[in-house]
Amino acid sequence: MKDIDEYEDFLNAKLDAWSPKQRFAFAAAMAERWLPTYQNFSAAEQFGDGAALRRILDGIWGEVLDRPIVVAARLRYAGQIEENIPHMDDFDDAHAALAACVMVGEALTACGSPDKPREAGRTAISGFQAVIPDFDSDSDEQPRLWRKAVAQNELKKQLKLVEHIDALSNFDDATVVALRKAATSAALIGKAATPAKSHAPKGWTNQAAFEQYRVTINVDLKQPPWQPPPGMPFMFSMLTLTPWAARYRRRMDNIKSTAIDTLAREALVARNIAHDAPPTKPCRCGITTPASPSTSPTPTAFST
Repeated sequence: MKDIDEYEDFLNAKLDAWSPKQRFAFAAAMAERWLPTYQNFSAAEQFGDGAALRRILDGIWGEVLDRPIVVAARLRYAGQIEENIPHMDDFDDAHAALAACVMVGEALTACGSPDKPREAGRTAISGFQAVIPDFDSDSDEQPRLWRKAVAQNELKKQLKLVEHIDALSNFDDATVVALRKAATSAALIGKAATPAKSHAPKGWTNQAAFEQYRVTINVDLKQPPWQPPPGMPFMFSMLTLTPWAARYRRRMDNIKSTAIDTLAREALVARNIAHDAPPTKPCRCGITTPASPSTSPTPTAFST
């Protein structure tokens, strides 16, 4: 595989040919490979609930065994995944744990989308992001990153997993137990490189803040829209309110992060405050009315 595009073509051909159960099993096994990384991170940092993600993954494996996840449980699982995503401003290095959490969400989406065979392939890309955090942030750098030992090691393990899934046609309890055990064996388990100590200033770059927002919001966007139960029309407002609130909370988290570019952050906050609370001027009748909006300051790199 000379580059990621060639691997994606190969994997997509497999996903298109596989049965839904094989695709569900691939996505679940990818999450299984990396979940121990999240659990180790959770125990070390006293953050998140690794047991909750384990229960969600158990439910995803149930889809492989003809035990579908009901709508209410799927929504609850999606919320729990969201709650357990680590933020890069809170931890020095949680990229692999973040990718592991995202993979559980992607596997949940894949098993709920039997008519979209390539959904399961998202977990494979997240596997590369676990070993190289900025893997897909710069297309010009990707060929070099693809040749790195950690990326090639992850590729070899994913190809072995593809071979495992390719050889399976029927899935029963014994088959799933064996596959889950294989996914966490030394030959397949996800392993991130030990980060080198950096003497650079602590905090996020503008690009890192953007990438954090992009990764976390994608988890929300991949979830199927929630539908209110019959007889509760007032709940339709939640169809708009819930995704809006989640998206803007993520933006707030990023803006409040410990960014290196503090000047850009302060300029962005000032710009937003000026936009939300425009100056007012009294009219002749004594009633205060909004003034004409002034020209907004030039957007900073952080605001983009």
